[in-house]
Formats: sequence, C-alpha cells, structure tokens
Amino acid sequence: MAAKPLEILHSRLPVPQSDLQTLADLAVLSLNSPSSRRNYARCIRLFLASGASITRSGIQGYLNSLRLTGGGAVTLNVTLAAIRLLAREAEARSLLSLAEMAAIERIKGVPIRGTRTGNWLDLEGVKALIDTAKLGMDGVRNAALIACMVGCGLRRAEVCALTWDQWQMREGRWCFIDLCGKGGRIRTVPAPRWVADYVEAWHELTQDRRLFALTPQSAFLIVRDTARGAGLGPLAPHDLRRTCSKLMRSGGASIEQISRILGHVNIATTERYLGTDLELREGLAAVDYIRLDDLQCRSYGNDIRYDSKIPENQRRGASETGRQV
Repeated sequence: MAAKPLEILHSRLPVPQSDLQTLADLAVLSLNSPSSRRNYARCIRLFLASGASITRSGIQGYLNSLRLTGGGAVTLNVTLAAIRLLAREAEARSLLSLAEMAAIERIKGVPIRGTRTGNWLDLEGVKALIDTAKLGMDGVRNAALIACMVGCGLRRAEVCALTWDQWQMREGRWCFIDLCGKGGRIRTVPAPRWVADYVEAWHELTQDRRLFALTPQSAFLIVRDTARGAGLGPLAPHDLRRTCSKLMRSGGASIEQISRILGHVNIATTERYLGTDLELREGLAAVDYIRLDDLQCRSYGNDIRYDSKIPENQRRGASETGRQV
C-alpha cells in the first residue's frame, strides 16, 4: 500500500494534533545537545502551528514568510534543519513518500556571507569578571564556574553536566576526564593551576555529586549578570569559550592543541572559530603595516590639513593651502 503523503495528514488532520506533536518529539530525540533539542522543537512547533504542509513548496513558502518577517540566515537554516528532521521521522514511519522526502532534502539553505568576529575578553577583562563573581552568597561557586568556562573552554552544557568523579589528577595536574561534548565525542581537558585552585575551593564547600548542580540556563544567567556587574557589557557563556581560545592562541599555543581542548572535529573549525584570518591587536593587524608615522592628519571641520615634517613642496596630493585634493 502506497504511503500517504504527510501533507494530507497535516492539512486535513485525520489524526489528532497530539500525534503530530508526538512525531515532532520523536524527531528531536536523535539530537545529543539539550539546547539543540529545545531549539529544534521550537522551530517544529512553530512550523506545525503555521498550517504549512510538509512538502517542498510548503516548506519553501514557510521559509519565505520567515524571511519577510525579518528572519536571518541562521534562523532560516536552523528552521530548515528542524523541518528536515521532522520529515525524516515521518518518512521512516511511512507517512511521507520517498520522492517527497528527496525533494525536501534538495531545499537549499541560506548562504552565510562572511564570519562573525564574536565577543571576547582580554586578560584584564577576565580578572574583572572573576573578581565580580566572587561577590555574594554564591561567590565561591560562581567564580569556579566561570573559571572552568574561561580557563578550560568548556561549553555551558558540558560544565553543568560535570561530576566530581571526572575531576582527577593526571600526570601531576588536575584534569576533567571523559568529558562528553558535541556529537558524543569524549575528551580530557587539562585545567590551569589557577582554575584548579577555584575548583578545589568550591569542592571544600559542596557535598553534591555534580560540580555545580546547575542547568545550562542558570549558567547563562550567572555569566550575564556577573558581566553586567563588572561593567563588561553583554556577555554569554560561549564568549568565555571564545576568550579561552583567543588567550591560548595569543599565548603561543598551537592550533592543533587548541582544537583538541575545545573538542572540535577538525582544525578548520578551530581556525574559523579563532578568526585567525583577522588580527585585531594593535601593531599586529594588517593595516598596521601601512607605516606613515611621520604623517599626522588633523581635521578642521571639512578642511583636512597636514601636520608633518615633510616639506610642503614635497607633499603629493596637497594644494597650496594644504587642503587635500
């Protein structure tokens, strides 16, 4: 018997809406990250609520409506990935034909132009953040939490899932062992001595099996509120991970070692993450190689005048009055 296209089930709803939601719940179970499951589930829920059919034309129409209401490239691509996940689950249960599934798979995502530089802190910013985290009733815990994220490059989901059994001594130093990251990949992350000091100080005060007994959302709020208190502006946990990678690189660590600590599958991901193609530090950026130290330019309204040791008759591109032409 031929499979019924899911668009008929969806538009005419001969099955209860709760069954469609069950299908959506099953679809996101294949994702390892709790954050990804929440985001994909939300995208699927909004798609189902729109009444759009699970066909190539229906999905394209829904994505176009998101674009018209201001949806960016990331939002559109995540939504498309979530709907594809739902469609695969429907095809596996013979609710969607193979031909329609193949057509859905051929829908192209939105290309993302350029690379976001992101946000990160320098060493002084890190010190200010941790000093602020020490304040308050939960200061020891919060300082240890932030130290783990900025000193070891841990994701907030990773640091919130850690147990004390994973905090062990290896080759004379403290490490987080058997840390489960994205895609279920396991790695060991060494901790700098200053991070170990903060973690051990917290260890003396807690009896919980988990290091922090926090949800990822709680960790997000702690970082955000601590950054505000330190006067550092908007800051998220992933910015601390980026800070860790930037500080390791500026300190001389190889990209290979940084990639292993961050848990990236390949070095190319780490290079994009670091933004190694864009150097911003004073004296090292590409524009700093354009050396015109003997030439300073002062602005007087719309009139730009040269202030230099170069004789006036040797200045090219300047009129007799000194105005740039």
